[in-house]
Amino acid sequence: MIHRAALAVLVWLGLACAPAPPPGPPDLLLLIHDTLRFDAVSANGRIEGTTPYLDELAAAGIRYTQARSTAPWTLPAHASLFSGQLPPRHGVGAAGRMVAPASLPSVVAVLREAGYQTAGFSENPVVSPAFGLARGFDHFESRSIASVAGDTPYDVDRRLREWLEGRDPDRPFFVFVNLMDAHEPHRLRRHNPYLAPEVSHEEATQSLARHPTGICRDLPPARHLEILHALYHGDVQEGDRKLERIHGLARDASRRGLVSVITSDHGEHFGERRLMDHQFSLSDVLLRIPLVVHGTGDPPGVVDAPVSLVDVTASLLELAGAPAGLETDGAPLPRRPPEKGADPRAAFGFYSQWRGLAPESWPEGVPALWSPDLPGSGRLRAACGPEDRVFGEMGAVATARWKLIEYEHHPSELYDLDWDEAERSDVARHHPDVVARLEAELTERRAASPTGGAPTLDEAGLEALRALGYVD
Repeated sequence: MIHRAALAVLVWLGLACAPAPPPGPPDLLLLIHDTLRFDAVSANGRIEGTTPYLDELAAAGIRYTQARSTAPWTLPAHASLFSGQLPPRHGVGAAGRMVAPASLPSVVAVLREAGYQTAGFSENPVVSPAFGLARGFDHFESRSIASVAGDTPYDVDRRLREWLEGRDPDRPFFVFVNLMDAHEPHRLRRHNPYLAPEVSHEEATQSLARHPTGICRDLPPARHLEILHALYHGDVQEGDRKLERIHGLARDASRRGLVSVITSDHGEHFGERRLMDHQFSLSDVLLRIPLVVHGTGDPPGVVDAPVSLVDVTASLLELAGAPAGLETDGAPLPRRPPEKGADPRAAFGFYSQWRGLAPESWPEGVPALWSPDLPGSGRLRAACGPEDRVFGEMGAVATARWKLIEYEHHPSELYDLDWDEAERSDVARHHPDVVARLEAELTERRAASPTGGAPTLDEAGLEALRALGYVD
């Protein structure tokens, strides 16, 4: 039997003789847990046990508590993430622009030019080549709309494993993954600790049938909302298990050290503001998202400064040591808490009413989407009236203290985040100077001109929008 001391020496010699990681930038994993709310992550202290693996990464890495998306739905949020541009600048998701133009810059293309092997795996059919979101990837797979409609499993673990095994191990890799577990339709799972034991299969099925079309005067009853929210938390938990497997695959394949960025593209309504799904609003129920960065070598910590998806883009370039070649609207994420009152950062979000409706008679050739979207028109907002703040263009800006939501047809709302994170008390009339300053910042951001033209959407893309509830 080998003496314990001798065994320790052998282990030390083995570590000493192990090949050192090759010089150069780290391997990168960017994972989007689609539709994951900030308060659905147990590390953020609002619920227990939903995301144990993400909690582990957060405890060993950097957790951001004031991260926000640039838009309340998938397409413009991912366009911001890949381009580093805010929606008024990239224009995707507004005025019929449902496809990212070929001229839109891509952080993935910059990483590839810097020597990275790039691969993407998307469970969301909107994050796909049909919408112009796969540029710069050496390899990209997205779930088909037919598999979504038929509820056919998409084995992202196997697909990622096969790609990792076949890549060039001497080059760094960048892997993007979109997980769709938290996105509706929500699932009635065999084991869901968040669903009350007295809820029957029939009652849960009835609740699912009411989602997501009922809003405003047609909002589902409170009991249905509770059941849907519980089903959602079960979906979040399943997505966290998948995150653990994916992160393990990437970590085990990495020879350079793996840096992981885990975040979301938007949240989800469960009755807040009399809304469901992730439409018609810029509340923090939708815009505030979880964000964890793991593997940088920095001390673990929590950063409370406002940050954005466009800052994630800037950070990817910084981590890769990529040469300047992508002008972003963000700045690299801070890796330690800023001094109180010292950080001037702000996070911007935008919503365009032009994204949701197609003409009653869709012509052949599938041109760009069009919609006047007047109050009362369209199935999704048929139960809403002029008093409901769901019509028209919207913009939002959040600083370390303030959150302003600007409406086309209503006065702006202002919330003091120091004591009102839930956005329940509009204090705009008490702080007109703050309202004026933040409205001016939004006006400045809106002045940007969209990049490139407006490519048309093909039939596959249109079906993807219909299936996910984005087209009436």
